[in-house]
Amino acid sequence: MNPCDGKIFDWRRIAIGTFATAGLMMSGCLAGDWEIIPRVALEERYTDNLTQTQTGQLSDFVTEMTPGLSVRGEGGRVELTLDYNFQRLLYADNGQFDQTNHQFDADGLAELYEDIIFVEVNSTVSQQSISNTLAFAENTSTPTGNRDDVIFYYLRPYFQHRLGNWADIETGFSFSSSASDSQAFGNRDETATDIEINSGPRLGFLILGLNWQSSEQTFGNDTENNLRRIDTTIGYVVNSKFTFDTSAGYERNDFSDGEQRTNINWSVGGTWIPSPRTSVSGSYASRPFGKTINFDASYRIRRFTLELSHLEDLRTSNQLQQNLQLVEQFNVFGQQFFDSFTSSSIGTPLNTASINSGVAVDRSTRLSAGFAGRRTDLTVRYFRNDREFNDTTPTELINTIDTVVNYRLSRRLQARLGFLWRRGEGGNNVDRRIRVDPEIRYDLGPNTDLRVRYEYSSGNGGRNENSVALGLTYDF
Repeated sequence: MNPCDGKIFDWRRIAIGTFATAGLMMSGCLAGDWEIIPRVALEERYTDNLTQTQTGQLSDFVTEMTPGLSVRGEGGRVELTLDYNFQRLLYADNGQFDQTNHQFDADGLAELYEDIIFVEVNSTVSQQSISNTLAFAENTSTPTGNRDDVIFYYLRPYFQHRLGNWADIETGFSFSSSASDSQAFGNRDETATDIEINSGPRLGFLILGLNWQSSEQTFGNDTENNLRRIDTTIGYVVNSKFTFDTSAGYERNDFSDGEQRTNINWSVGGTWIPSPRTSVSGSYASRPFGKTINFDASYRIRRFTLELSHLEDLRTSNQLQQNLQLVEQFNVFGQQFFDSFTSSSIGTPLNTASINSGVAVDRSTRLSAGFAGRRTDLTVRYFRNDREFNDTTPTELINTIDTVVNYRLSRRLQARLGFLWRRGEGGNNVDRRIRVDPEIRYDLGPNTDLRVRYEYSSGNGGRNENSVALGLTYDF
């Protein structure tokens, strides 16, 4: 459904998220470095298979008008990144698909009192796949019938304090809410409290910690999931390159279907930093849902970076939404950047879960590599998500390879080649898609960019599409 259709969509939710992030921005505008960038993007696209179907293909011209606003700021006691798009889609021969999309992505952090009291805010509005194992299309102008609007916001005030050199304490309370017209999702609210205590430098090479988390999720039919966990940590700094740690605790999870899972938790792990360029950390643990392996490794030199990670955890639907990033803020080298085309071209996220209201055991693997040459930049990303839900949502497995090559032909002209391979499996369904999209981009002036893009995509069952697009972006 579309929010402009006047359906179940609850605009109070995005209003709260919008005003909360706007409040953070206004409280920090008097100092620091702030960029407020109004912009407008126009695109005309021709496609020979509008709905990406196997038979009965529809060709059409699609006009996309997207005024928007981007904010990047850090000043005083506030940090904020915000992107908003008002996307209007008009179809020359298939007016029944005309629609308006609101897209919003904001993250904010405010220091309310002298390095002691803080509040963090996250809010998104996006168009997401109802099912990851049915027809998937990144481009929101492709009407697949497998997409719905999802609104999410998150608010967490927290307190932190240092007890001299003995310990650091942080405790917070968070509230998050998500909404969608999809019957598989509905509205979902979550409240959570957390306390974390970690030893300070006074204990020398000994590391001690205590962590307690409790969350309660309530959704449409007044059913609940309750997750509670407490862990104690003991670690030892062997030397400047190696740290060893172990933890033990208790976890109890009560699910809406009456199932209860409890377990004595434990983990063993460590961190190894052989050089400033290389770091490796990992752990082996026991949780109520089984044995888990988590690790993170990275290697960086001046022009090349390589990162590999694997995480296994129990996540609610709101926590999955909280990890969603619609607009990329950092490249693979960890460098922050802003690009008007990126901010104004928010598509269907690649790695989100199917719209659901359950709790998932989320096993996530990430591999990324980047090369930065004088004229050529190369980025390769692979991710794998294996999600096992506690509700009726089928277990899903998503594999994706995403590659982008940029080549600077001159100061104003650059060429780009993108490649995507994606496979979604769940239940008895399998969705496969390959996309190749060469693009030429020309800088017309300090605030204006022009691009021409060709895209070929192929899905299982002969769902092939060719499209050509001409786009213009202007920053005010």
